Amino acid sequence: MAIAICIKCGHHKSGPFGTCANCGFSPPRHDYEANAKSLLLSTRYYDPIRDWRPSRADLDEYSQLIMSGTPIHWNDEVLKSLIEEQRCLNEHGSPSWLKIVVFVLLALLIPITAVLLSLTWIME
Repeated sequence: MAIAICIKCGHHKSGPFGTCANCGFSPPRHDYEANAKSLLLSTRYYDPIRDWRPSRADLDEYSQLIMSGTPIHWNDEVLKSLIEEQRCLNEHGSPSWLKIVVFVLLALLIPITAVLLSLTWIME
């Protein structure tokens, strides 16, 4: 289960996009910045470049900063990247299961056809 910090009040919540039990904030679906920040303050975020995921201790530190009113210094490059990914997904959508299944079947069709043709050729 993911652990997250509310970007508004700093209290712990069960996931980055859920509603905070303390203040009621939930990042609006099309507020890309709020969603990106919420993801960054959760154990669901993973940075493959640094091979890093926020630990419980990291999240506790952010929680204290938010509760004390201290501004968080966001990594603008990472934030910008996450926002762009969200925009892309909203514009183009994620691939549907049907598209994935059709792609896999077509990808398998070529080698299966080649094997069958080879077997037919060998049997003659």
